[in-house]
Amino acid sequence: MRGPRRRWTAADQIFFEKQEREMREKSEARDVKPALTKPHLSKSQLGMLFRCGIQYEYAYVKGERRPPGIAALRGRAAHTAIEADLRSKQATGELLPDEQIRDLARDAVHDAFARDDVTLHPEDGEPKKARAATVDEAVKCAAAHHEQRAPEIEPIWIERPFRIEIPGIAHDLRGYIDLQEANSITDTKTSAKPPKKDAADVSEQLTLYALAAFVLDKTLPAVALDTITVGKRGTTVARQESVRTRDDLDVELRRIARASAVIEKGAFVPTNPDNWCCSARWCGWHSVCPYARRRVSIAV
Repeated sequence: MRGPRRRWTAADQIFFEKQEREMREKSEARDVKPALTKPHLSKSQLGMLFRCGIQYEYAYVKGERRPPGIAALRGRAAHTAIEADLRSKQATGELLPDEQIRDLARDAVHDAFARDDVTLHPEDGEPKKARAATVDEAVKCAAAHHEQRAPEIEPIWIERPFRIEIPGIAHDLRGYIDLQEANSITDTKTSAKPPKKDAADVSEQLTLYALAAFVLDKTLPAVALDTITVGKRGTTVARQESVRTRDDLDVELRRIARASAVIEKGAFVPTNPDNWCCSARWCGWHSVCPYARRRVSIAV
């Protein structure tokens, strides 16, 4: 006896429309495909829009970009070394030498400071000391991943690019899957604090990766979050595993559709002024934003 039929979802619709599109393209046997002209949305754009619409407007509509802060630079430098390490394993079966991993992370920090591609705040301290501390933490993060996680990884894709056309909205979804193995997808983060217990379950980045894998590979792999934390007792890599369902993909598609509609209308909403991101330390546009509160000290 047949069981109940599963509900048709928006994720199914994208999957089958992709299949039809591929079959149509093959039957037409075109040698040159038309250029992609639709605008796109990425995880960074979506995250900024949902965090604060005015931040998004400054960065992506007005084009007033700001260099990353110390925390973002630390993660980017560590990621540079981690990616090179895994590409070496993918190509040769061997990880890079320990010293080369440290050199790659260190050089990425120095290069950013040399290009003035970093934003420093008074809380970061004197620039020379801030630079040295960032190098130290980036090297520790890269080395910890190299020693604790990389030996277990068998990469199939590293920084796998994707661009997904979503029917009915004005933007495509574009990005890169951080790491894809045979049965799982992993996002690697650096953090000053250990991750929350449900970090992998609620990660929008992992949901976007799962959506991309579903469209590209016609399957839903397991997902995982590797969080590298530099602590007083050493640097650790915590792995948290999770899953995504087609209902999760439907929720994400609705979020993307709403984000696209907001952008098309230009209806950007500022975050709450007491939000952590509404401060000079965490927002590069805080000093010029007409919706930000400036702290005022009153003598008593």
